[in-house]
Amino acid sequence: MNSTIKLIPQEILSNFEQKIIKFSQSITTGTKPGSVKYLLYGPETSRQSISIKMGKIIGEELPKLLISNSEFQLQECGILKLQNCNIKKDFDLIWVDEVNKVVYYRESKGNMELDTEKLPATIDKVIQLEKELVEKYPHYTVNAGILNWSIYEREDADGGLTQIKKCEEKSIKIDHFKDFLQLLNFYWPKDEFTSYFRKLGGIIG
Repeated sequence: MNSTIKLIPQEILSNFEQKIIKFSQSITTGTKPGSVKYLLYGPETSRQSISIKMGKIIGEELPKLLISNSEFQLQECGILKLQNCNIKKDFDLIWVDEVNKVVYYRESKGNMELDTEKLPATIDKVIQLEKELVEKYPHYTVNAGILNWSIYEREDADGGLTQIKKCEEKSIKIDHFKDFLQLLNFYWPKDEFTSYFRKLGGIIG
């Protein structure tokens, strides 16, 4: 990996911020009769719905934007057919370091506090898709794991540590946002990372 570390270009962050502004203007999902929130507060914007939508935007679209503006090559992501069977799987993030012949795959998770069903399913998925990429890229080393993007670094984690430990016991890497940036040779100071997402939260409301 190239040792030259650079700050994330402000243009990338500004462009992504504009995307969030447009997203905030299109929010129409509200609480509905039949929910406790509606009973207590009446119709209001559903924060749960916003969080789900934002999870995909921040957890996949921002990383793809960063990869596309790095020295590495973003690969086709999304729902792809596996080579050795008739099923399709959702590859969140795949990129290639052509210089060192490394393929990176990350399953994107905003929250690692996965329940007893989701955790084993996530572990199995990462292992399965890693095997798929090993066959698809026979002349590359495959580096597979999970990107827990809502945490800047491990020291910030207050929950999900048990699940993280179980993943690492299965030799599945867990990256947080700082780790992901380092893989791309980018640097984003922690205070700027935090203030940026607080700003996005203020835009969404």
